[in-house]
Amino acid sequence: MQKIKSRTKRNIEHSIGLPMSKITNMSIEEEIEYIEKKSGKKVVFQKTKDSRKMSRGNVLLSLGRIMTINDVNKKLDKIK
Repeated sequence: MQKIKSRTKRNIEHSIGLPMSKITNMSIEEEIEYIEKKSGKKVVFQKTKDSRKMSRGNVLLSLGRIMTINDVNKKLDKIK
């Protein structure tokens, strides 16, 4: 299990309005109920995936802009 830094905990508690101990002990139903009560809107989960909202991973990797050390050395050799 990962540990959250105390500053991060304080920020989460401040933005959500609940102590971290209560947040971690809430069930999913309690979380949804709290969100609906705080926002005044019903929580809706989409049944279908929206491709515009899916993660595409590292942007640099998908654009082909990640360079290996060999690529860097080649570019440096061209400069010299």
